[in-house]
Amino acid sequence: MPITKKAGRLILGLKQKQKMIANFDSLKIQEVITLATEVSIYIGLIFLYWFGFNKISRLLQRKIKNTTLISNLNITFGIVAVILSITTLIFAFIDNLSVFFGSLSILSAALVFTLQDFVSCFFAWIYIGTTKQYRVNDLIQITTSENIISGWIKEIDLFRTQIRERVGGEGMDRERPTGRIVTFPNNFIFKYSLSNQTKNHLILWHNFNIIITFESDYELARIVLEKALDDKFNELLQHPDQYFQTGIGELRNFKPKIYNTINDSGVEFGIWFGAKAGFYREILEQYSLVTLKTLKENKIDLAYRTTRMVRLEGN
Repeated sequence: MPITKKAGRLILGLKQKQKMIANFDSLKIQEVITLATEVSIYIGLIFLYWFGFNKISRLLQRKIKNTTLISNLNITFGIVAVILSITTLIFAFIDNLSVFFGSLSILSAALVFTLQDFVSCFFAWIYIGTTKQYRVNDLIQITTSENIISGWIKEIDLFRTQIRERVGGEGMDRERPTGRIVTFPNNFIFKYSLSNQTKNHLILWHNFNIIITFESDYELARIVLEKALDDKFNELLQHPDQYFQTGIGELRNFKPKIYNTINDSGVEFGIWFGAKAGFYREILEQYSLVTLKTLKENKIDLAYRTTRMVRLEGN
């Protein structure tokens, strides 16, 4: 065969291979574009589910005042969003479900390892909603390894909780708001000790102590203090919405109580009283004023640190 014919066939074969490669590349690019389009649609649908859930959740918080109902509806819509997301993924891999479930198991393991905090926060959100660990407007305190988080629940999202911070601790101003909004991960309830101070009712017990001198009539002091504190309590009962926000029958259980003990400086009176969460400082002010007035009217002296010098005869 002449060399020119061989060369011609070789060139023709190369051209055909180039054409096949070009067609293959074109087909592969088209498949990639199609796949990317389908994936974008499915991802867009999943994003739409969660965007809609977030909007509905915020709308419920604005329109509904019943925090229990809001919590239940949020959990219901959240579960619906999860089911819709999984269903969408199944439809995306309907032609090869074995690949889907295999990929899902690998992806789940990878996500749990790399995004374990987000995963635990999401399940903590479900746990908070189903067990009612805390709800919007509850007063909570979390003791972490670094500090104490204390405040009123403002919002519970999928991954984080917002509170209106208060001073906290045991000081006199422990219920004073700081003005800051503090956010913490939902999974804190799995890691640290949480105290919900208003889960069952809004009334909390508080106390303050006074000491009178040994020379004062402690029996008279107890009698007049009990009467004065009872009168003040009955006066506060006339404004339950302001100071207590609960039924009158229950409030009778929070009648002020007085306990006595002997102190180095005199006779100590421990005065315990109930107050609606957030109103401790206001009611403490009223009980303190009536206590001081009563002691003054009955000429009962408060004790304070003193130093006595004894002079021996002949020295």
